[in-house]
Amino acid sequence: IKRDEIDLMDADMVFMSGQRLLRSKHGRISNFGSPTYPGYGIDLLYDESDQRKWQIKCSSCSKYTCLAETFPDCIIRKGGRWFRSCIHCQAEIFTIDGDWEAEYPDRREAGFWVSGLLSPLANLDDYMYDFNRIEGARMSEFMRSRLGIATTESENQLDEATVLSRCTSDPNQMVSIGETAMGVDIGKKIHAVVGIRTARDVYDILNVSRLDTLDELHDLALKMNVHSCVIDSGPYDHGVREFQKAEPYTVYLCQYSEQMPGKPKFDGKTGMVKVNRNEWMDKVHTTFISNKIRIPRPSKEVEEFAREMTRTAKTIIEMPETGLTKPRWIKLG
Repeated sequence: IKRDEIDLMDADMVFMSGQRLLRSKHGRISNFGSPTYPGYGIDLLYDESDQRKWQIKCSSCSKYTCLAETFPDCIIRKGGRWFRSCIHCQAEIFTIDGDWEAEYPDRREAGFWVSGLLSPLANLDDYMYDFNRIEGARMSEFMRSRLGIATTESENQLDEATVLSRCTSDPNQMVSIGETAMGVDIGKKIHAVVGIRTARDVYDILNVSRLDTLDELHDLALKMNVHSCVIDSGPYDHGVREFQKAEPYTVYLCQYSEQMPGKPKFDGKTGMVKVNRNEWMDKVHTTFISNKIRIPRPSKEVEEFAREMTRTAKTIIEMPETGLTKPRWIKLG
């Protein structure tokens, strides 16, 4: 199987295609693509591979240079022309004098970092001209398509500095007299966020917690005076339906539907709420960027919350059913 531009492929289709080789005599899979976001798609696959880099040996000092890793310092100008130079002695080097060297030779999968600088047809004058004058989204595209480096634009991913800049001087609150709402995601840990709405589309987060059991979640909800809760139902139950029935406040289990735009659809009879995940990820992103949310002061829990808020990014995915592309928020590694 040869997967081209794997970052644009639906994750489920990527997994399913690998299952087709279980009875193959060869079972060879090759993935290609320009990286998009750090820790996602081809960048994640490369990080997990033996990480081969084209190391060019200098004929002057016999040391090695990886062009993409040392750009722009490895491109210098003398006599009116740009050329590839040894990062150690600045002598001119040539791509033909290189070889693939693995950073982790014991790993089972081979990964190759191929940048445009390795091409003998690369116009170094264009490289340096563009590098020194562009910024923002254009610079991100330059890093991805020409250097093979994953990067992120601020409009497509939150960064920890932005999240932590929303901190107040208030501690991570453990008790609330006023009514609150709680959102819960269940994985290896139970992640809970408790807060209130202070104005139209303006919010205060009072508590962020990582818990081990639903009993601990019950105790937190009781202390924080939770009156409404939404729990990501996910592919597994984890006992949330029993939790939903037992709690003395309203609990909805959340399901995602990309075909359902607009406001969430709450069903009191089934205890389910359906939302368009991408639209609400947009809303959360906008809420942080537009400074319409406040979170407790920095602590171990709040810093972990900030880190987790940066582990999604907005990209373009090709839908396997139609071949059309559409924006989608993805989970990063």
